[in-house]
Amino acid sequence: MADFLIPYVDAIQLVQVTKHISRASAQKALDDAIAAGKLRTQSTSQGLVWANGKRIWQEGPSIGRDDLARWLEAKRSPGGKQARIIAALTKRCPDGVPDRAECPRERLKADLLALDRSIAPLNLKTLQKAIEAFNATGKR
Repeated sequence: MADFLIPYVDAIQLVQVTKHISRASAQKALDDAIAAGKLRTQSTSQGLVWANGKRIWQEGPSIGRDDLARWLEAKRSPGGKQARIIAALTKRCPDGVPDRAECPRERLKADLLALDRSIAPLNLKTLQKAIEAFNATGKR
């Protein structure tokens, strides 16, 4: 298993720096990814300890370098309000959102709010980000 080259503590630091999160958040994200099977690990049973009824790594396992790189580079799908705005845009403009001259943003905003009240309040910057993401995907 030559792929297992990154020590656990180094992987935590890499996650922390890459994702711009705290050390505790980075460790939790890394542990969750290991538990979900997204990252392969290699360790001996002596590296495991139990605390508060949970198995934790004393020094931590080595993390698969390629797995970690893939996991860190994975793009997140838009969630929350952006996903709901994009879904409403799909209903309102199935062929993509036209430019401002053809489709004034205030009118589009009112139409989207009529389709889905859960996206309120909706400011124009948020709407524009969703429009750019929607038009860029080509998934219509």
